[in-house]
Amino acid sequence: MRSLSAKQENSMLTGVRRVIDSINDGLSPNDAIIKIANEQELQPKFIALMVQSVNKSLSVATLKSASQEDRAKPFAIADPFEIISAIYTTPVQEKVAMTLPSTDYSQLGMGTKVEKVASEQPEETMTLSQVLDRMVYADAFYKKAASVANQDVLRLNRQVQDHLKTAARVMRAQAPSTRTKVAQIVTNRYPATAAHILSTISNLGVEIPKGIQKSARYAIMLHEEPYISISNMYDTVRQYGEAKEKHRQIKEAAIQSKAFMSSLLGGAAARQMNSGEESTPTDVTDVVDPSVVNKLKETEALKNFYQTILWDKDMKGRDLGQMVDAYNSVVGTVNNAYSSPTVLKNLMLQNLEGGDVKDPHQLKQEVELGNALAQQHQLTGDTRAALSQ
Repeated sequence: MRSLSAKQENSMLTGVRRVIDSINDGLSPNDAIIKIANEQELQPKFIALMVQSVNKSLSVATLKSASQEDRAKPFAIADPFEIISAIYTTPVQEKVAMTLPSTDYSQLGMGTKVEKVASEQPEETMTLSQVLDRMVYADAFYKKAASVANQDVLRLNRQVQDHLKTAARVMRAQAPSTRTKVAQIVTNRYPATAAHILSTISNLGVEIPKGIQKSARYAIMLHEEPYISISNMYDTVRQYGEAKEKHRQIKEAAIQSKAFMSSLLGGAAARQMNSGEESTPTDVTDVVDPSVVNKLKETEALKNFYQTILWDKDMKGRDLGQMVDAYNSVVGTVNNAYSSPTVLKNLMLQNLEGGDVKDPHQLKQEVELGNALAQQHQLTGDTRAALSQ
């Protein structure tokens, strides 16, 4: 434990003693470590150290107490993969966002998706424990990000409902001829979605003529109620549609991130660096294949993108499709542009406001700065701020 601080070493020794006590009380080695590791909120690398210490203690105790015949029999020891998997890959139930009736208010054209980062041969080697440590941060981020994105969906949905209720309240007090005029103006202004808008208002207890067709008359929405609320509702639904798509993409990225972690814990994606043969690692200190490091970089790149569009004030309110296009353009042009949220944000803003990524010398300096930050192998200040909100 020479790499641990005095405080960490004392905490680890205390934890190991508690695990041994729990095993003596009847828990299996895995269950005992899961219990104590959860209570002490241990990261994978510390869980690996605890497993090694406990297994050594169990082996010594068994050899001392067992008879010569019993020493040849197998005995229970802790499995680091099962323990880490049990702690870090438990599915999290999310609240289901309330949805509006089926509609086609906005044509967002969200066929554009965040593309994978081009795989590169990583210069550094990483152990399975190091990869898992960084994936734990990604998993924590996605839990927070999905919650925040879902809150945006719910908030915008409430705003839409409030606008509809205001429009319905005003229209209920209008004369039938005035309501007919309102329906005609709405139909002329929003021909593709007017039927649904008017039907939704009608469901709130407003008598509205049916079968109104678009005409050349009444083409302008007046700056008074109920037109203001209907117009605001229409604009908010567009934001609502983007928020739902953002939430969907984040949940999809979270699922992919968790599947990647599960594959690591199962050993399917890892093998010894110096051998060309597939093998299951026997310890979390094993060095993983370069493809695993590349996959980690892709996962962290997406995490930095969603962190940027969710929390950065300069990105708030921007069109999601344009931000996705900017991200794809930047990471496809500038090597390692995704290495830090700050660098990624600056490059995306240049793309969004200037049309293209320009000034390669300046971008090279920013990327080098981002790489230096990424090499710290810990949460950036931006991520800490995001997770603490």
